[in-house]
Amino acid sequence: MFFGESWTVSKFSESVDHCEVEASYIVEPDHCTKCGVVGELYRHGTKTIDVVDLPLRMVPTTIRLIQKRYQCRACKKTFIQPNPDIDPKRRITKRCVDYIEKQALRQTFTRIADSIGIDEKTIRLIVREHLERVSRNYRIVAPDILGIDEIHLIKQPRAVFTDIGRKKLIDMLPNRNVELVKQWLSNLPYKEHVKYVAIDMWRGYKTAVNAILPDAQVVIDKFHVVRMANQAVDTVRKQQQSKLTKRGRISYKRGAYILRKRNHNLSDKQWLALDGWLKNEPVIEQAYNAKESYYAIFEHEVRVDAEAAYDEWKSGLTGVVAKAFAPLVKATDNWRDEIFALIDTNVTNAFTESMNNLTRLDNRIGRGYSFDMIRARMLFGRGVEYSYRCSSCNGVFSLDEMKYTTKNPIVICPSCLPRVQAIFSEYISNYSTQDAIDAAKSKE
Repeated sequence: MFFGESWTVSKFSESVDHCEVEASYIVEPDHCTKCGVVGELYRHGTKTIDVVDLPLRMVPTTIRLIQKRYQCRACKKTFIQPNPDIDPKRRITKRCVDYIEKQALRQTFTRIADSIGIDEKTIRLIVREHLERVSRNYRIVAPDILGIDEIHLIKQPRAVFTDIGRKKLIDMLPNRNVELVKQWLSNLPYKEHVKYVAIDMWRGYKTAVNAILPDAQVVIDKFHVVRMANQAVDTVRKQQQSKLTKRGRISYKRGAYILRKRNHNLSDKQWLALDGWLKNEPVIEQAYNAKESYYAIFEHEVRVDAEAAYDEWKSGLTGVVAKAFAPLVKATDNWRDEIFALIDTNVTNAFTESMNNLTRLDNRIGRGYSFDMIRARMLFGRGVEYSYRCSSCNGVFSLDEMKYTTKNPIVICPSCLPRVQAIFSEYISNYSTQDAIDAAKSKE
């Protein structure tokens, strides 16, 4: 265990489940911490306390710290030897506090408490203070492609915002109320740079985006649309299987997953089973073919062709199949512009959905987490990253990529920095204003 030059270790003992180090801090104060007078101190005994430190050899470790007590001749008051390596609020070393703050965003509180040898409530208090500091300094910059979705946590839907282009979670809100979403979008720095917003088919998101980001193109994620096609096929299958015997219904139910798969994803065995099924059930065959045709609409590369294919597909629906696909037709008609914007933009909300899955997993692992803790683990679990938008190219980059910032402040990304320096080195050296950036843009 490393203590540094300011510490002296006098004893070390080790058992199967605990380590103990007897040590003292040798740096003496030169002034009274009560009145500030210099040179009037004398020793006034010692006091021994137990301080929790980092785990040593994977077992809890305690420092039996021998502290010196001093008394001031001027004010007659006594005080304990100051120790900058100990947390001022708790009998825990600062390096142990740092360890807890980092591990709490990756491991459960119970596991950390067991490894260090302190109460779980102490872990929660340390982490809560840490998150308050981090949240105050957290920076959000509007991305070019914004993803909005919701996730149900602790019996309530929570709005989720992501940077789809950079594949980064931006923020999570305590609910998905339209007014709260509007407020978040209104406070988003550089919101005028958002080009596309990927959402699901909830009218509230569209209302908020159209109100705050009128120039952004709203795109409906394809997953939410094509999922309804599978639901329609399931509806037809259930109607047909209800006419069968118990044995037949069980057989249909077990083979339902084959109907949900795309035909090009079927194995030879599955294709053979599906072929026999469809030949004996013409209604299910019509539903399956309708589902496959709807999927194929989004394989067109030109939007006009995709919309024409959809109109032709819709007109070909008849009978039971048309009734089963009616919810899908209604949704497509109501969200036609946003759904077919996918063809032009190739924007999906797949990354946001994947972040939701990771959030659900994290919530299951750490049962009992509050929403604030879940949000913090997802946002800061891999470290705190502050995003900036380049004043020259308007691109977004993280703080650890930043090479130069002017006093104004104007931020230049690494890609633009050589060009800006080459064209306007005299501005850069003098920490100039926006004129340097405007001039750089005119040279592009």
